[in-house]
Amino acid sequence: LEGVEYESLIVSIRTVFIAVLGYVLLNMLANYSSVKMAQAASVLTGIRPEIPNMLFSGGINLEASWVAMLTVFFMRSKFFPFVIFGSFIVSSAYLSRTGMLLTVVVLLLCFIEQNRHKYSKKTFFFVLPLLLLIFISIAMFIAIQLDLPVVRRFLEIGNEPGSQGRLDILFYVFDGIYNSFFLGYGAGNAMEYLVELGLHSKDRKSGSAGMPRPI
Repeated sequence: LEGVEYESLIVSIRTVFIAVLGYVLLNMLANYSSVKMAQAASVLTGIRPEIPNMLFSGGINLEASWVAMLTVFFMRSKFFPFVIFGSFIVSSAYLSRTGMLLTVVVLLLCFIEQNRHKYSKKTFFFVLPLLLLIFISIAMFIAIQLDLPVVRRFLEIGNEPGSQGRLDILFYVFDGIYNSFFLGYGAGNAMEYLVELGLHSKDRKSGSAGMPRPI
């Protein structure tokens, strides 16, 4: 942007995101009973109920995903541990697999950014990934033992409507790319065009249009 310094822009984005994260966390706390109902519905059926007064439109999965993606602006900030922890809380509370994966990706990017010049190539590409794999394995084992809802949802991939719908979509990705002359259909239009190509997804029956709202 002409006339806008890079550092000033980043500071502005960080300031707004702090307010956004604070609002999302406070809204989750204020609607704790609705969050619990949403967790139960998501684990059992894949249906994604809405939480009242959400900041981002599109449901709890998109809200968790936006929070996770925006943490990337804090990778070089001393506040990064706090915002990444906040993102983990949001994704865990909303049982958002996408939000959780995005949070982990940002965490890995931050690790690479901060350590790529500190170690030899052998250590960085072999030893550190091995240690990271061991750490993730231990963390997953502990999470499974604690029976965390978000972990249960990961383990249900392929057995509930949310993941089944995404797997159904994958079968039509190449047809969709070819049919759109490799240009895509535009944000918000993909599902309608894929349905015309033959997509019949269980996820559409339990999508945002039919989501029950917690009281």
